[in-house]
Amino acid sequence: MFDRVLSVLGVSGQDYTPKDVAAAVAGLYFHMISADGIIKSEEMDEFNKLLSEQFELSEQDLSEIIEKGVQEDRSSPSIFPFTAILNREFDKETRLQIISRLEKLAEVDGVVHPLEGDMLDHVRRLLNVDG
Repeated sequence: MFDRVLSVLGVSGQDYTPKDVAAAVAGLYFHMISADGIIKSEEMDEFNKLLSEQFELSEQDLSEIIEKGVQEDRSSPSIFPFTAILNREFDKETRLQIISRLEKLAEVDGVVHPLEGDMLDHVRRLLNVDG
């Protein structure tokens, strides 16, 4: 079952590359900024900034990661495939940092939409950092 979940992102559990992991994070971040149905420029700016800083990406790599993450988010039936990869690849401290960045993305437009709040709670549980 786990391999089927991972195949949604086009990777197997054996062949993650740093770009695959970054794309999973990008998919999760994009899901957050699009949760309320409106993507504002300040949300995209923060999305780009957080990804670039987190993974120390060049502009070309950032563009590629964003494109892949957005595509994967739009084609994924849920956020579970992203969180499954992050649970496998990151320690608890790094997963907590992901939550902190998701909170920044939810707050960047000045309003945490109820769907964004629900997503934060759900991701905390999926990343095993709830509580």
